[in-house]
Amino acid sequence: MPRNAKSKSEVCGNLGRCEAAFHSVADGVLTMRNENGTPMGKNCRLGPDDDERVIASRLKLESWRSGAGTSDFNRALDYSPHGIA
Repeated sequence: MPRNAKSKSEVCGNLGRCEAAFHSVADGVLTMRNENGTPMGKNCRLGPDDDERVIASRLKLESWRSGAGTSDFNRALDYSPHGIA
């Protein structure tokens, strides 16, 4: 990196966060696992041209999105007047 160049995070600010995804492949079946190696119930049969990392990433994203309903991040905000001028 050139001496005065800034990283993308310095230019754009916070770029979010990373979610770890753990998986294993046996007999052509990808199994999603937790950080302790316990199967999480997500399995996918891999085709001959499938990239296991891509499939595992998609399954993790799907799992993350299905759990997103537990957050109140996109809740309605109350902008009622408080009588302050």
